[in-house]
Amino acid sequence: MSSTVYTMGTALTRAFAGKVPVSLLIEGHWMGGEVVAMDSYGVVLDFEGTEHLVVKLDRVSAVRVMSSMPTTAAAHPTVVGL
Repeated sequence: MSSTVYTMGTALTRAFAGKVPVSLLIEGHWMGGEVVAMDSYGVVLDFEGTEHLVVKLDRVSAVRVMSSMPTTAAAHPTVVGL
């Protein structure tokens, strides 16, 4: 049996690869767009080509991905720290 730890970084990486919009919860506010760049420190979101947002990853409390759950993580969820 295998398992997948589905982290915020994993979600953002998959959203970046699939060009899927996301929303990030930052200090109580949801901010959204398409992930256009990211590294281990931060992420850049583009909002419809009219503006962009640069966020430090340590400020992100939650990630909302505008797509269905990946089948690997859905089939073998791992609960960490609950």
